[in-house]
Amino acid sequence: MKVLLAYKLVCLQLPRVLCTFVCLLGVWTSGDQSSDTQTSLYGVQGGSILFQLNTSLGKKMQRVEWSLDSKKSRLPLFSLEPETGNLTLKKSLLWNRYEQRAHVTPTSLRIDNITLEDNGNYKARIYYEEVITEHSFFLSVYEPILPMIKIISKSQTSDGCNLTLECQILKISNDTTVTWGSVDIPKRQEESLGLPSNSRTLNLSLPPNLQNSSVTCLAKNPAEQQNSTLKLSDACAEKSSNPQTPKSQWFIGIFLLVILLGILGIGLLIRRRKEKKKEVMDSPENQRNSDMNIQYAVLRPSRPEDQNQCQEASEQYPQEGKHLTTIYSEIHNPQIMLRW
Repeated sequence: MKVLLAYKLVCLQLPRVLCTFVCLLGVWTSGDQSSDTQTSLYGVQGGSILFQLNTSLGKKMQRVEWSLDSKKSRLPLFSLEPETGNLTLKKSLLWNRYEQRAHVTPTSLRIDNITLEDNGNYKARIYYEEVITEHSFFLSVYEPILPMIKIISKSQTSDGCNLTLECQILKISNDTTVTWGSVDIPKRQEESLGLPSNSRTLNLSLPPNLQNSSVTCLAKNPAEQQNSTLKLSDACAEKSSNPQTPKSQWFIGIFLLVILLGILGIGLLIRRRKEKKKEVMDSPENQRNSDMNIQYAVLRPSRPEDQNQCQEASEQYPQEGKHLTTIYSEIHNPQIMLRW
């Protein structure tokens, strides 16, 4: 009987005990379990990004730890103690990447000169006296878009100016959008011109009264938006590109090349002829012919006074004149030739 009574008492008190245990367990775990909030951030390559923490709990902050989470592991980055200002850089594989670019405060993290490699999930864990909170930031870095309007084709008609424009973007991604618009074209006429438009290519048929207007290409992604504006009067006034221009430039280049080759050929021909002429002049046969063509002449005094002087000289030195010889006579002397 006593056992049955005890069993009934246990069955009646068991729900209260379980409820109390669950409540105590919730209170006990609330001091250690972290509350996680997710924030998406977008940055442009070369710019800065700021991770702002929510510290409105009104409790004393003991330590803040930053890490970069990957699919496989968590890579620690920084640890900051607000009271002492002691900042510790965690020796991880990414330490050198962030050492010169990161600026940490108790409530924020700023990274300068961000790159495409900085994409990822950053997590901040804040340690309070009784609770730990976590904040997650998913950073996506985009390249600059830098839109530019290019005139694809143009034609002038009696009705106005026809243009085909393209909004060119330096680096375009899947989530980059393009929108055409105008601030000085009346709203009632925008629709007839196909404005606004979300296509990268825009075809316009402009009447004369709208050729002083302008169109703007607005390109944007989650990180930034940039625009480029074109004055339609400048576009319609530009000379249309001539498709034969490249071909005519080829013809001019070939013509100049032929002239240059002709001048070089003539120069080489003249030089060759001079070299041949020099070889003929320096040949032994030509030298012998030149020697055979030497003409000898007897020099006689032309004036009577000179003749009298010569005659007096010969009469004054009659004996010496008999012994005078010439080089020619010595060469042809048989006795001298026998000596050789």
